[in-house]
Amino acid sequence: MTMLKAAILDMDGTLLDSQWAWHGVAARYLRTLGVEPRPDLDAALSTLSQGEGARYLISAYGLSQTPDQVEAGIMGQMEDFYRHEVRLKPGAGEVLRFLREQGVALCVVTATHRTLCQAALVRCGVWPLLDFLLTADEYGRGKEEPGIFLHAMERLGGTPENTLVFEDAPHAIATAAGAGLSVVGIWDETVGDPTLLRAQCWDYWEGWPRDAAALERLCQMQPIGHGKRAKALFYQGYNCSQSVAAAFAPELGLTEEQVLRMVSGFGAGFGRMREVCGTFSGLTFVISSLYGSADPKRKTEIYTIIQQLAEQFKAQSGGSLVCRELLGLDRAEGSPVASQRTGEYYKKRPCPELVEMAAGLTERYLLNNEQCAMCN
Repeated sequence: MTMLKAAILDMDGTLLDSQWAWHGVAARYLRTLGVEPRPDLDAALSTLSQGEGARYLISAYGLSQTPDQVEAGIMGQMEDFYRHEVRLKPGAGEVLRFLREQGVALCVVTATHRTLCQAALVRCGVWPLLDFLLTADEYGRGKEEPGIFLHAMERLGGTPENTLVFEDAPHAIATAAGAGLSVVGIWDETVGDPTLLRAQCWDYWEGWPRDAAALERLCQMQPIGHGKRAKALFYQGYNCSQSVAAAFAPELGLTEEQVLRMVSGFGAGFGRMREVCGTFSGLTFVISSLYGSADPKRKTEIYTIIQQLAEQFKAQSGGSLVCRELLGLDRAEGSPVASQRTGEYYKKRPCPELVEMAAGLTERYLLNNEQCAMCN
């Protein structure tokens, strides 16, 4: 069994809830100089280090300032936030402490200036857990090239087989994955729909995990995100509904076998009748179990939640949550006999991706609604 030896962690949007704070900061700086920024400014800067960004602003806007002066001006706008306001994403600190206790070597690799990074990481209490901090300016190249990740891995004493990269940014995920590294994608609100990112990631998390069993699996280099767990169950032969629901067995306080039995008839659009997609019925089972009520006067509350999740599901599935429509069928086959699972079966159906997506929606809802107020 391969054990996790090294972890390379991004900072903004991955460890820290800070990515949003960078949006518009360069524009605000330019306006202090009497320069009106173009609408594409944030996009142009999104993959650049702070030093590269400063040089871009000078070139694109004809500034008379030096790169050091531009960096200082932007840092001045962000320094108070990093020193006094920024917070870790929920669960991030606990995961880092667990990994350090297990002997995993840790570093932060970031495009943000060292002064801001160190201030934030010290304030948030995770600085002592790190072996080192590496910034793109110090390395000389950003995350659009794989060198910075490979250099960090070597310094940690890791190999591609026992190293994980934790990232939120699409360009950084693509770079690290393209270099043969296993990437754990961390969802951030600034990224938007993570559907395309999931395919590039070894595992994709809607938030940092909190349960000890999940962290143990991580140290054994086993994916722990609910989406990946659900997809793995589907590839083991379980139906779509079983796969989504059973991925949440620990949260439900049930064994995997119990959940698999409870929802076994929901698959393939309820008993292979191709009605409501089994992945969504699995989602509904989990949400109802955790947020439903036995009070007949409170039906509206759970209906509201399910309808909201249905809209999110349809937005990511192409507009439908009906099994036959998702499969491109005119009507149900009219037979209860389950399709044989072959390589061709998995290739031609959207089911594995729908399983992963539905589990991801469920995971995100649980993370954003930790207390089950309706069950009180």
